[in-house]
Amino acid sequence: MSGGVDRPNVLWVMTDEQRTDSLGCYGSEWARTPTLDRLAAEGARFETALTPAPICAPARSAILTGRYPSETGIWSNDQAEGVAGVQSEAPMRPAAPLTGAFADAGYRTASFGKHHHLTEPPLAFQTQRNDVHEHLAAREKWEADLWLSAEVDYCGYAERWDQADFDVVQYPPEPYPWIFAGRFPADWSETAEAQVVAAAKGWLGKASAAPDPFFLRLSFNGPHTPVAPPAPWDTLVDPRDVALPGPTGLPPGSPPWLRDYAAIAASSRLSDAELDRARQAYYGEVAFLDWLIGGFLDWLGERGLLENLVIVFCSDHGNHLGDFGLMQKQTFFDPSVNVPYIFWAPGMIGARRVVETPVGIIGLVPTLLDLAGVGAPRGLEDLSVAAALTEGAEPPARPVFSEFMPLEEVRPADRLVLVRDGSWKLSARLGAELDELHLVDLVSDPEERVNLADDPAARPVRDRLARLIVEHVASCKT
Repeated sequence: MSGGVDRPNVLWVMTDEQRTDSLGCYGSEWARTPTLDRLAAEGARFETALTPAPICAPARSAILTGRYPSETGIWSNDQAEGVAGVQSEAPMRPAAPLTGAFADAGYRTASFGKHHHLTEPPLAFQTQRNDVHEHLAAREKWEADLWLSAEVDYCGYAERWDQADFDVVQYPPEPYPWIFAGRFPADWSETAEAQVVAAAKGWLGKASAAPDPFFLRLSFNGPHTPVAPPAPWDTLVDPRDVALPGPTGLPPGSPPWLRDYAAIAASSRLSDAELDRARQAYYGEVAFLDWLIGGFLDWLGERGLLENLVIVFCSDHGNHLGDFGLMQKQTFFDPSVNVPYIFWAPGMIGARRVVETPVGIIGLVPTLLDLAGVGAPRGLEDLSVAAALTEGAEPPARPVFSEFMPLEEVRPADRLVLVRDGSWKLSARLGAELDELHLVDLVSDPEERVNLADDPAARPVRDRLARLIVEHVASCKT
């Protein structure tokens, strides 16, 4: 099928580990995100958009395929890396990436930055016709080199730099000495994020000259660790302005798996000053990303490429910055599982739309395919929210799921599932029967402090949501 010049170009911008409160359009008074706030003001923002998995590889694989971990078998990063004893419990059944439908429809497609997914075939994006082999070789390089810069790794600076010079906050050595804060030691243009933008410009300079429309993804590692924005962004946000709860610990009645996780991911392992600095660097990194995205959009505008363009912005999952006494992701609390989700397409999507109905970002690619006129794949039509975006209506209310395996050090091979239905959230551990239940009502308990799983008054809701989980997992296996 050949591409049509009237079909929109599509730009997918994706970050890693980004909280909704890092954006001003989500109500944050300390965020410095004019670019993304403008996209939300001129387009549509989803108030509640759940990741299919609050951990990198399972989330990215699910988003690319439109299939949850229960169906792909990709439940954890450990599993993806072949940790002993995990894969046999949940064998991988990788699905083909949905993005191939864009190439089939005549789009020139590419992705630059962090990929970290397992699909079959493994390449989620490829250009067409004469430059196929050139691009595939380039993509292998980008996937290896543009996650992180040569200057700062997840757990340390390059040997030529003295970390003491860069206001670094690092987690204790065991088990993961993540860098939660620091200053990038070289020019901003040497960050992996800036290199992603530069690579996209280089490719797009060629692709935009062709008659076919383009589908382009920019996938940034930030604000995932190492959180080391360049100056002046590393100190742009005053940590005294950040209004997050302190490290108050897990709520009473938290399920056992969550207490096990807190033993290695507790924010109490950082001092108050270190926690303030980690928050400052995190929100500063988001501000830097917003600036880069703004510069890229300006570059597109100078070339007339903002016309007939659909933009979607999201993150693969969120994270914790001391709330619930935790650092990192891998929980079903909202800071970890709820992510930014913004669509921009003037003339197609009305401005200042705020969608209240909870959705899953697992429907991202089907939605883009619908907006591009290609059409969501058969069997995944219900995941698309394109009609709601173009018609200015709320999408149908449906249960939304999220799934993952905890770290091997926490619970080897355990599988955890969340269902959100309206204001209710129920999570459980899969087994012969569901156990380790955690039930909250976000209307009466927006901070998720009270587990109602054993409350007799909430039992009908608990049992109904438990059936939804069982039915969901069973349907994914058929």
